[in-house]
Amino acid sequence: MSELTVYRGDDRTYTLTFSDLNGTIDISNWTVFFTVKNSDEDADGDALISKTYTSGEHTNPISGETAITITSTDTDMDSGTYWYDIQIKREDDKIRTVTKDLFNVEADISRRVS
Repeated sequence: MSELTVYRGDDRTYTLTFSDLNGTIDISNWTVFFTVKNSDEDADGDALISKTYTSGEHTNPISGETAITITSTDTDMDSGTYWYDIQIKREDDKIRTVTKDLFNVEADISRRVS
């Protein structure tokens, strides 16, 4: 993934598929972390969005697929530029950062709910 842009107050789902040179990887025993912060130097406790997906929550773990769902409540924040990263924790307890980039929240025009 790269820089992400969402509209304030919107729901969004990002599908990730993990693979290696031999094809897809079984992520059944992995944990996937998605975090958004004001700064890439902020502590985890200061995260604006923090999502954790474990074995039973992946969309198709045998095919290396998981989905990160961001809700309208998550994106109900000031428009601006933030930082996000995605980390994985494999079955051997090794943690690896998969990506780190900007997370842009754009102002919306309307805030209708019905």
